Amino acid sequence: MRSIKLPSEEKKVMVEFSESELRYLLASGYGLLMNVPIESLSTYTNFNASEIDEFTNKIKKIMDENDISV
Repeated sequence: MRSIKLPSEEKKVMVEFSESELRYLLASGYGLLMNVPIESLSTYTNFNASEIDEFTNKIKKIMDENDISV
């Protein structure tokens, strides 16, 4: 098994997610691993296009506020 070494001084960010947002994050990650086509992602994650857009904007805002780049 290969481990990923993270910087010991890595900044931590506290974030609150709703239950559905947390489900979306997990489903999206698994969807990517299983190569779920982009057209099927909203069905797989149970988020529609506007919810995906809204959630993405929420995460981008948190990242911007904490000076975190993609």
